[in-house]
Amino acid sequence: MTRNVPALFLLFLLGLFSPPGYSQASQSVTSLQDLPAEVLAYPEIVLFNGKILTVDEEFSTVEALAIRGERILAVGDDARILKMLGPQTRRIDLEGKTVLPGLIDTHYHLNEYPARHMLLTEKGIQWEGNVELLSVLWKDAAQALRDIKQAVDAAGPGELVRIPSRNPDVVQDVTMEQLDSIAPDNPVVIAAAVQLRPAALNSKAIQWAEIPPGTPGLPSDGAVMLTGPASALVAQYVKRAMPAEKVIFWHKETMALVNSWGLTMTVTRVTPDDFNSLREIWLQDQLTVRWRIAFPGPLDIPNTGNVSDIGDDWLRISGAGGGAVPGSRAAFGQWTTQVPITAEEVAGWPQRRRDLVEALRYGWSVPNSHIVGNIAVRAVLDAMEEALQDPIVRSSNQRLTMDHMVDLFYEDFARIKALDVIASVRVRDLFSDDHSLGSSSQQAVFGADFVNKMAPLQTYLDSGIRTTVEGDMGDEMLGRPLWTIGKAVCRCVDGSTRIWNEGQKVSRQDALRMKTTWAAEYVGDEKKLGSLEAGKLADLVVVDGDYMTVPEDQISELEVVLTIVGGKVVHSSN
Repeated sequence: MTRNVPALFLLFLLGLFSPPGYSQASQSVTSLQDLPAEVLAYPEIVLFNGKILTVDEEFSTVEALAIRGERILAVGDDARILKMLGPQTRRIDLEGKTVLPGLIDTHYHLNEYPARHMLLTEKGIQWEGNVELLSVLWKDAAQALRDIKQAVDAAGPGELVRIPSRNPDVVQDVTMEQLDSIAPDNPVVIAAAVQLRPAALNSKAIQWAEIPPGTPGLPSDGAVMLTGPASALVAQYVKRAMPAEKVIFWHKETMALVNSWGLTMTVTRVTPDDFNSLREIWLQDQLTVRWRIAFPGPLDIPNTGNVSDIGDDWLRISGAGGGAVPGSRAAFGQWTTQVPITAEEVAGWPQRRRDLVEALRYGWSVPNSHIVGNIAVRAVLDAMEEALQDPIVRSSNQRLTMDHMVDLFYEDFARIKALDVIASVRVRDLFSDDHSLGSSSQQAVFGADFVNKMAPLQTYLDSGIRTTVEGDMGDEMLGRPLWTIGKAVCRCVDGSTRIWNEGQKVSRQDALRMKTTWAAEYVGDEKKLGSLEAGKLADLVVVDGDYMTVPEDQISELEVVLTIVGGKVVHSSN
């Protein structure tokens, strides 16, 4: 009501209606410039002369924005915002560029990037295999052995050699004798791309990890592959062997990388080791990405209670972590091709289901689930409905979420809506040209008719379901937030003229909501993040182009020229 009243008149009113003794103490205050900084502060940053997509309820567009501290002070037209400039205010002329809210990924394994970058780049090895999705893809065992020898030659005496591989099973025909001849003095561990799980090793690694003879999953008869408990034991030793200072360094490098893509927050699961590193960076006030993490480690819910939402705006426990759900894919309502389910997955699901129900009953959110296939979707919906019938703890910030939601039975849309579930959809399955993860592999297994029905984004929206699009585990392209947004709009396949199901395209406005406001709601941050409104945290991205008018198949190519997180510039291409 009073913001347009002249400032000096306000000072007059303060003097006129002030309590006894106030006027004498305030006689020296003759102008706003005389007020202490604690009373009045100019914005630190003002952006103007741009196209700012606030993604508020009306999807308003404004010209300018002011930032003070960690928050947005005001948005509006140039004339109003430029009046707020102070002598030390940083002025950023957008020159017509587009500003978006900070981009959020609701399922992205960012914590794995530091180890992958370190292992693949630190020694300067020119890998003979193809480096894809931050791991090595070998064409045969001979090529794998040549690369392993390169890594051993680059390592120091007795140093652990750890190689992330897209296809570690390519070495299953390699003998222990062959691997030992390449690395007689260095422990060698070949890790699977998924969660860097140890998959093969040499004799030195068995000694180094102190694996007791007879441990289930330990290689025998000259083999090199390992599984189960033996793999878990090796994983523990591998984690301990990574120097903490290196992990911290590479976390910072990784955050700088994804800031250049416009990523300002990730929702992910982390190991206790990763959490320790992130905590140290947080204590140093050097995080440049906001982290929403599933509880890092084993969780005994009845004894622990609900500790979700503990943390701050930079690093916070967002839930219990949903885990993987075994399931199979079938065309909507039709039993066709199914993905084989391993015996290990089937055996583990009853316990994971009990854990899921218990977490939900105690009011936990369950982000970071891995739900691939309509059978898995139905299994989780059944568990959610059971849990919510008899809650133990009612949490005001509990969010029901389901990730990877690429296909489901039509009748389950109504169940998702009734439970108020936010669906996080993995789009790489359809729109990447990657032969092992993208549409070509999906088409080979399920057929084009099935693939055409995957990721039904517009049907989700028509059903009243809030939806996000996730990067999951991407490389330098698939991990970019603008790639996932662009694919939601164009549904076009990389390197092809193919468009999967044009009727499931979504508007540019809704695609942006999927990566901003609805993504913030996924973790209960909608009051602080997701849109550019006064009072919210100042997370924003400037792109060199007009998001609303650039051809839809070029959205993913927009260059991020500036990223601000919490009022701090964390990336600038200038």
